[in-house]
Amino acid sequence: SQPFSGEMFSTPDAKKRLAEMEQPFKIELVESFEEEGTTEVSFYSNLLNDQVKFVDLCRGGHLEHTGQVGAFKLVKVAGAYWRGDENNPMLQRIYGVAFKTKEELDAYLKMMEEAKKRDHRKLGQQLDLFTFSELVGPGLPLFTPRGTIMREELTDFVWRLMKPYGYTRVNIPHMAKSDLYKTSGHWDKFADDIFHISSKKTDTAFVMKPMNCPHHTQIYDSRPRSYKELPLRYSEVTTVYRDENTGQLQGLTRVRSITQDDAHVFCRMDQVKEEALAIYDIVTSFYEAFGMTLNLRLSMHDPEKPEKYLGGAELWDSAVGTLREMLDDLGKEYEEAPGEAAFYGPKIDFIARDAIGRDWQLATIQLDFNLPERFNLTYVDSNGEKQRPVMIHRAILGSVERFMGVLIEHFAGAFPFWLSPEQIRLLPVSDKFNAYAEKVRGELEAAGYRATLDDSSNSLGKKIREAELWKIPSMLIIGENEMNDGTVTERNYGQREQNTLSVADFIAKYNEAKPG
Repeated sequence: SQPFSGEMFSTPDAKKRLAEMEQPFKIELVESFEEEGTTEVSFYSNLLNDQVKFVDLCRGGHLEHTGQVGAFKLVKVAGAYWRGDENNPMLQRIYGVAFKTKEELDAYLKMMEEAKKRDHRKLGQQLDLFTFSELVGPGLPLFTPRGTIMREELTDFVWRLMKPYGYTRVNIPHMAKSDLYKTSGHWDKFADDIFHISSKKTDTAFVMKPMNCPHHTQIYDSRPRSYKELPLRYSEVTTVYRDENTGQLQGLTRVRSITQDDAHVFCRMDQVKEEALAIYDIVTSFYEAFGMTLNLRLSMHDPEKPEKYLGGAELWDSAVGTLREMLDDLGKEYEEAPGEAAFYGPKIDFIARDAIGRDWQLATIQLDFNLPERFNLTYVDSNGEKQRPVMIHRAILGSVERFMGVLIEHFAGAFPFWLSPEQIRLLPVSDKFNAYAEKVRGELEAAGYRATLDDSSNSLGKKIREAELWKIPSMLIIGENEMNDGTVTERNYGQREQNTLSVADFIAKYNEAKPG
């Protein structure tokens, strides 16, 4: 039960103290705090018998004493560049976890062990879904034909859900003048994350786009708009680029090229609630298809730090109130999270829980009164007067790369039939049944299925084991009886049971497999 106690020091005294402790990195931190206007920082001590056992620069807060820690475990060590910059010295990072009870700790460790087995980086290579190349560069994934099938199935699914709600597709370039992002406000907020483009033919400063929304405002602003046209719903699957630190990159979940399932709605204030409800329906339908439960979070601004956000307090209160009212009308439970809003507006975040109990923030509905203001977007109302539209940002799966990483681990690589890159593998018992198997494969392909034929000379047992390694949802065994009767014998991934049926019945069986 060693107590913790905190004490404030002026920044000059703090730097002096840290110099005596030979802590150059902490001195650098204090200097960066001073640049932000901080004049005092806190140190915390861990005491035993009135003797200081450990003291360090720390923001706090802490438990009253170490006896309040129920159960903890140090889980791993790893190298980490100071402040995430590969040009800085390498430090050793120690990871630990703490819980109220040993039961909670054990459950967490079990979940982490399962997560290790499901690591999307390992399964992605094993299932030939994506790769990385040193020549292309870190954080820039390359998707194989199999991985590309999955990407297209996911984005097509989103489009099937969106289309009935009146969304239309647009297309924008992958670069823009820096002026676009200076006007939007992204330049000041994300200056360190923007890739800059140099040109030998112009002095104009260009960047790789870190966001799509400013481009979409320019499509809206390309001609005068009437209230009768609204809402306008622009949808696009496109890639943005963020200059992430190399040390922060991780498989598909943290990359530099981010393909966004992006859409923006321009509407009147009286249409906001209906549009947000439509997006809510799309989101819930999408995640239902993957068996993921959703929790809701209302992410709001931090009133004590107005400098972090665009727009005045009145605008923010109005936007937050609109989203809160919608959630209340739905009768859904949600948590409120001050300080978690985007810099241009509040949002509803959908927290998806995967198969092993981890939470992921993926889908979002964001209200934005600021970009229409900054780009001077208008429409003419029924009285012939100019009004400002509201902009709604929405993401369903968010980043395609990150969602694929989550999905690989959620299903442990054993994807639903409709999503699997290879849905069916035909396994002839011997070479003399290859011709019939090829005929069946052609029929399946004509019906729209992704089917392959294992015409190797391997034994049936080995063919089955190989298909299991690839986690093929449906294996069709073909022998003498099947060829004579015009049938196939199906065996599903992870199961021993087999079922013989006609080719027509098999085709009909999966006709409704694709959701949406």
